[in-house]
Amino acid sequence: LPEFLARYPEIEVEITITDRIVDLMEEGADVGIRSGELTDSSLVARRICDMERVICASPEYLRRHGTPRAPEDLAGHNCLVLAATPQFHRWPFDYPEGVRNVEVGGNVTASNAETLVQLAAMGLGIIRLADVIVGDAIARGQLQPVLEDVHHVEPLPLHAVFPHGRHRSPRVAALVDFLVEKFADAP
Repeated sequence: LPEFLARYPEIEVEITITDRIVDLMEEGADVGIRSGELTDSSLVARRICDMERVICASPEYLRRHGTPRAPEDLAGHNCLVLAATPQFHRWPFDYPEGVRNVEVGGNVTASNAETLVQLAAMGLGIIRLADVIVGDAIARGQLQPVLEDVHHVEPLPLHAVFPHGRHRSPRVAALVDFLVEKFADAP
């Protein structure tokens, strides 16, 4: 955001951060950023990038509870998950016979991914979130990936969405183009 505002100092930005899907027209928003497959066809969408989810935990958590070596080991671990949908409690893994989901659970369900990153970095459990969300914590050594050899990689699209007509707005176009440029080489 600082780089965007330095490039376009005449643009004013009002940010609302929520992990729930909002009605852009009702909220009066010019643009929304959404991850996952899009279901609302009344909006114009532009793909920013594809992300991948990463399973990770803090080194402290792994020292105290052990590092899971197989997906089945997750049953004995505290897995912190997003509250949005039941699918976040099922993590996909590659098996010789194909992809299989493993049910996970723990003592924290949160409506915000950043909250889960902070809790995992503090040693509370294992998380599975997008690489762009956990990338900095991994780079700083606060989190480390686990089960990389068997975790099923599935692209997670990130889109900018906006109501019809607003995609022609110069400020919306500037923001979306900037996001595509910055995330073209997502982690």
